Amino acid sequence: MWLFGRRNKERKAREIVATAHLRENPMQAHSVREEYLYLSTRRCKCGGRLEAYDHILRYNKGQPIDVIPTNCTRCTGFYCFVFDISFFHHKDEDKIDKHARSETLDVMDWAEHGYNCLHKSVHSSGVRQDQFLQDAIWSFEEMLKFYPANGKYPFPNAFFNHQAVHYSHLRERYPRSLIDEAVNAARARLGS
Repeated sequence: MWLFGRRNKERKAREIVATAHLRENPMQAHSVREEYLYLSTRRCKCGGRLEAYDHILRYNKGQPIDVIPTNCTRCTGFYCFVFDISFFHHKDEDKIDKHARSETLDVMDWAEHGYNCLHKSVHSSGVRQDQFLQDAIWSFEEMLKFYPANGKYPFPNAFFNHQAVHYSHLRERYPRSLIDEAVNAARARLGS
């Protein structure tokens, strides 16, 4: 009975993946890295981490769509994420608008990922540590795009979709000076 249930689950997952690109209004992503950052900030209903096991390019009405099926590392639950990648697919690096606002991430996602990478870098070494530090720097630089050039706090209209986060809470938690310190600390550790 268990084997039959597993096969049925796998068949349903394949069906979902095969038609996922037909969804209306998929999330917009501005890079593959952003897609994976989005996945890294999402959790299964059981609280487990989601891990991508495939990366499928499809087209819907001429638009390139990225379909990323994932499994939960704890309960093996299945989730399928769909991204509109027309912003960067087959574009030269200099033609991609790197300052475009993301539809999938908010300031809190960038902050959470950046600090997670900093913490993970402390307990790792070598190439893995460098990758964590580079990801932290990259996340904080993305976060700083939401801050005015001479401003202490993010734009009032920056994305704050994160659950139960109010703008004033973000202002208290992530002043620009704290993010600048984090970036400088990561760069110094990366250079040493």
